[in-house]
Amino acid sequence: MSKEKVKEALGSASYLTYHWRQYSFEQLEKEMVRVCGLCHKALDIPQDDSVTDFERGQWSVIQNVIGYIKDYSLAAQLCQEAGIGYKKIRALQKDCGYSYKEEVNDFLKESRNGGTELQKKVLTLHLAEPWYSMIANGTKNEEYREIKPYWVSRLFQNNSNIVDVRHLALALAGRTDLLKKYIDAQRIVLKQYTHVLFINGYRKDSPRIEKEIESISIGKPKKGLCPDKWLDTEFFIIKFK
Repeated sequence: MSKEKVKEALGSASYLTYHWRQYSFEQLEKEMVRVCGLCHKALDIPQDDSVTDFERGQWSVIQNVIGYIKDYSLAAQLCQEAGIGYKKIRALQKDCGYSYKEEVNDFLKESRNGGTELQKKVLTLHLAEPWYSMIANGTKNEEYREIKPYWVSRLFQNNSNIVDVRHLALALAGRTDLLKKYIDAQRIVLKQYTHVLFINGYRKDSPRIEKEIESISIGKPKKGLCPDKWLDTEFFIIKFK
């Protein structure tokens, strides 16, 4: 490990922690990617393909808020603005070699106890048979929703002052290819749903079951878990456990 590289990485991360509000979205994006690269070079950490450089940069800033400033409310606000929830924090911690392990664990513990805004967030979905029963008995572990403006707005939130997710959803109706590019560029990010509540129908006493969300992505559904006519079409895939 190079001391010079470590010093450079920490200096850049600290500066960004205190001055991030002065940057435009594009400038902040570039700075976060740069800081991320410095940190990985300094620590010689292999990169996780499921984590983007932009997320690494964001997490570098948030880690400094948690570890140096110790302002958990601000850290929670930054996590919300960045679209980073519990699952992503765990992935980012693993990716960065568990820097500030004790401080981050304290932050997560406090947030789970209601000290910050990183609370359980439930996505409610209504289902008919046989899909509900398949989820209840464990034979179905993912649910699908059409890629339409309603579901884009329901699942995603703004990540900049340049794009409004509601307007974007309407403008890109039928253009899943372009929607993917906006998602990849982090212009919009997933809302921080942690669980999904499945309800069999719309009655007040309808059977219901709650599952922990594993991931939300775009792709083609699996045979046997949806109507056959859906198999060659891309959907939002809500994977749960």
